[in-house]
Amino acid sequence: MRMARWWASAVAGLALVACGLDVGADVGRPVGAPAVEGVGELARPRVAERDPGRSRYERDTWEPHGWADADGDGCNTREEVLLAEGREVQTGAGCKVLAGEWADRYTGRQVNSPAQLQIDHLVALSDAHASGGWAWPAERKVRFANDLSDADALNAVWGGENERKADYGPDRWLPPAPEARCWYVSAYARIKARWELTVTPAQWAAIETVWSGCGGTP
Repeated sequence: MRMARWWASAVAGLALVACGLDVGADVGRPVGAPAVEGVGELARPRVAERDPGRSRYERDTWEPHGWADADGDGCNTREEVLLAEGREVQTGAGCKVLAGEWADRYTGRQVNSPAQLQIDHLVALSDAHASGGWAWPAERKVRFANDLSDADALNAVWGGENERKADYGPDRWLPPAPEARCWYVSAYARIKARWELTVTPAQWAAIETVWSGCGGTP
């Protein structure tokens, strides 16, 4: 399902290229295939300390009305992710997800109740704010918070682990499942680079430490 979601967005991106339109970060298009564990080249976002003059983080500026329904199909971002990542998903009125089967990428836990799942921003909103997003216009913040064009940006995960992850980056949190760590640091670096966000020296050191054991291109 993830690959199907990425493939659809990639085809759309190629169509925009053919029309001569910009498909970079400003229109929220993916810059490559989803991260594959232990394979590929590590994106290299700019390394910098956080700007001490940044404004205070306020979640409402990123999600002013909760999850958006960007394509107007009646399913909001949370529901879109649950539908894309689940198996045998059952829905009710208004696209409400009632049941299904999901695999939490962070822990490997199998989850059968959508009530136990939270939709995690792999790069937390407050992290994005602190690493340059604070200066973005409101529309770009909302687009980042609801980014369905990148199959790794939003993930349906077990709520308990999502709360432990909080707004930490790879210097303070890594997926409990060791097999998920190469994917996680690769996706984290790629999302930061794509949206022109910075990583702190501590975050980059943690990424390099994990990536050194992944067998990819440094």
